[in-house]
Amino acid sequence: MRKSLIPFIVLASLGTATAALALDATGTIKSIDQTNMTITLSDGTVYHFADTKTMQDQLSGVKPNDHVKLTWDMVGQDRQIEALDAVQG
Repeated sequence: MRKSLIPFIVLASLGTATAALALDATGTIKSIDQTNMTITLSDGTVYHFADTKTMQDQLSGVKPNDHVKLTWDMVGQDRQIEALDAVQG
């Protein structure tokens, strides 16, 4: 009996685990909205900062029309920025 429950327990625990996969995006900054803590790329995609400090740290040295690379995760309905770097090009 015990042996037959082990595969079931393993499968059940895998079904409840969720893996956060960071995604990357590159593009040109169209706008920065510090009130709503968002950045919009030229393709219209909006990305959100987790908090004001993160936003201030990440935006240091970038401005609209800069080309950037974002690393982000989906948090609820928002694309939340994990890292933002200016890139050449």
